[in-house]
Amino acid sequence: GWLRDPIFAWVLQKNYENRPRICFESLLDGVEEIPQGMEPVWKSLLMEDLGISVIRCKNPIDQTYLLLKAGPDGGTHGHHDQLRIQLFASGISLIPDLGTPGYGIELNDTWYQKTASHSTVLVDGENQPHTQGKFNFYKVFDQYTVADASASWTEGTYKDVEMRRILVCRESYFLDFFQVRCSSVHNIDWVCHIQGKQIGLSEKLCPPPSLSGEGGYSHIRLEGQLDESENQILQWKHKHGFLNLHLLKPSGKLFLGSSPSNPATENLSTIIRRQRGLSAVFLSVFVPCVEGKSFRLNSASSIVAKKGSWKITMTTTQGIEEWTLGRNPGEIHFQKR
Repeated sequence: GWLRDPIFAWVLQKNYENRPRICFESLLDGVEEIPQGMEPVWKSLLMEDLGISVIRCKNPIDQTYLLLKAGPDGGTHGHHDQLRIQLFASGISLIPDLGTPGYGIELNDTWYQKTASHSTVLVDGENQPHTQGKFNFYKVFDQYTVADASASWTEGTYKDVEMRRILVCRESYFLDFFQVRCSSVHNIDWVCHIQGKQIGLSEKLCPPPSLSGEGGYSHIRLEGQLDESENQILQWKHKHGFLNLHLLKPSGKLFLGSSPSNPATENLSTIIRRQRGLSAVFLSVFVPCVEGKSFRLNSASSIVAKKGSWKITMTTTQGIEEWTLGRNPGEIHFQKR
């Protein structure tokens, strides 16, 4: 009603396909009749001023994408969530951003604004201090799309901590390469919240430890732990299909549990990968799959190619794919054989 932009007409049409148009705002500010709007062209996108990148599969039917945040500090209304991700696939938000349910509930301050409620990395279980993230490299190539971002801190537990996250999108999987460097020894935790039920590991779990830290860990209920085995695969079942998560070496401790979703009456499956030291590397591969179809990635493995760079080998239904991720922004090599 205010801007008359056709793209908003399309958004409204999609929303009102499944519910009545009876909200108070549409009565006060909306147009009497929503005009026809064209569906946008779906593509990967970097919005650097906003601090958001989207790397999207090129098949518009799948509408599969991974979002990475690295940008301006949100201040009082912002969350402590630099380098966090969201994954949308199979028609649902598989790795969601929980947003803010409302400022009147206690969980807003103790969970939703905290680092642990986001799919990113924590140091010693503490909240990330406010900081400015940045994108080092972003490009859409013919065969893949890559986003490379980083953040650093100068205070508290995070003093002299540097983090870098590289995400690579192929049509059948997303490669996640997360590096952390510290000036002293810390527990370094890679956290991921997933929509669905984690399956297949209940008999192998050991009693979990207690989590400590002011970054939101009090709201994560651990159900078990195990030592990561080399090239381990975890799987989740959701209402439209499955998500496989390949955990590549280097390995550490793996904690499994659950945490509040939005609304807080629902839960997400939560995993924490922990390494302890002056540095950490977390290599992971996300592979979504719609119900009734087969996974196109069979296995994945990783080795140190040379100091600071890693080689990852993917065995897919179409053959072998090899990646080399270097130390410098944009230093990525891909080949099929």
